Amino acid sequence: MQTLNDIFSAYKLNKSDVKRLSNEAKLASIDCGKKGVNKKLPEDTWDLFDEISDKLWYSTLENSQKIFLGFQLYETFPSYYHFLTPFYHGIKNKEIISQNEKEIIWKQFMKYLASENYYADPVGYVLWVNFFEDETTVRDTWQGLL
Repeated sequence: MQTLNDIFSAYKLNKSDVKRLSNEAKLASIDCGKKGVNKKLPEDTWDLFDEISDKLWYSTLENSQKIFLGFQLYETFPSYYHFLTPFYHGIKNKEIISQNEKEIIWKQFMKYLASENYYADPVGYVLWVNFFEDETTVRDTWQGLL
């Protein structure tokens, strides 16, 4: 699976499926992490996103391809847990070590922070609860975002 279309084909997702799943993800992602807000994806959508994410991030693709596809998936299905948390784990676990690859991640995060709430809110949340609260990633994250 090297393209979004490969992924959609592998999971037999047609255009209307992608649109529906995208809308579900967007609705669930707005206000992500805000006190008193507890939006959840439908269980079948959660499970599908989990499978897709695992298939990508545990694949033998080069990191640059994983990062590229990871962001394409996030733009299509803005789900914090499935399509942002893997970036954190990749950096924390030293699987993503290239400064160029990290720079791509930080630039994309900055782009999303200045974007629609369904992109911005989950990025703000992953930065807050993962990258900034982890002493092993906080410095690299701040430096990358500045």
